[in-house]
Amino acid sequence: MKKAEGEDIYILNFKSKRAKPRLDLLNKTILGKETRGNDCWHKCIDPSVPVDRTFLETYNCDYERPVRKNVMPAEKQLYRTDYVLLHFVHYSTITVISAMGHEEVISAAAKDSHNSCMMGGQCKRRRNHPFMRLYKEQHVKYVDEISEATMLHTKSIVIEETSNWLKACKRDDTANCKLGIPFPPKSTTLNMASKLSPVKVDKKWTILEADGVKSVQVDNKWTANCFEHVEIDKDWVPLLRDAMGFKTDS
Repeated sequence: MKKAEGEDIYILNFKSKRAKPRLDLLNKTILGKETRGNDCWHKCIDPSVPVDRTFLETYNCDYERPVRKNVMPAEKQLYRTDYVLLHFVHYSTITVISAMGHEEVISAAAKDSHNSCMMGGQCKRRRNHPFMRLYKEQHVKYVDEISEATMLHTKSIVIEETSNWLKACKRDDTANCKLGIPFPPKSTTLNMASKLSPVKVDKKWTILEADGVKSVQVDNKWTANCFEHVEIDKDWVPLLRDAMGFKTDS
């Protein structure tokens, strides 16, 4: 945040994409029509985070590795409350500068033509016209997912979303599989958008190819569809588990 302030940045955006709960960390409780009705006609699995696990480790399986391109429009934000006057769900809808009226902008521009608005940024200017109705925020940036921060979106999936998972998670195209089956940590595949090519795997992983798209199966059972953040498992999960009083995994 201090670095951002030095760059005249008062709103930090974090790219967002719902992560998948890792199949290997779930309880494997199978539910069917007899217990859930038509919602689970093709069998479901209970996606609840086990009591001895955290959301952080269970949902540590992203659709892409950083830097992510296939993201949702509803990014998350950190912002300065003295600059953002109104925030609605995901968006900074009113800021100090966007709230300035015509006379305020003209007055600010007259005082300093190079640094014409409060808080060190540009206000509503275009060429020699210091005020315009169309406003573009000048004090916002997306964080660098490699060198600054990556947000893991751990929103829960519900039981109904896992219907037919036994088949959906074994197909070459796993778009309908809501459960996470991680690629090998050292896989050279950068993201799903690259059509999974090339992929390097160890002996227990099998490369499949269909319609020019490569995918991977674990022990010839499941098709890999997401990527773990190694730093989360290595550094942050142990800290969180310790803070919550969980036993350390052996």
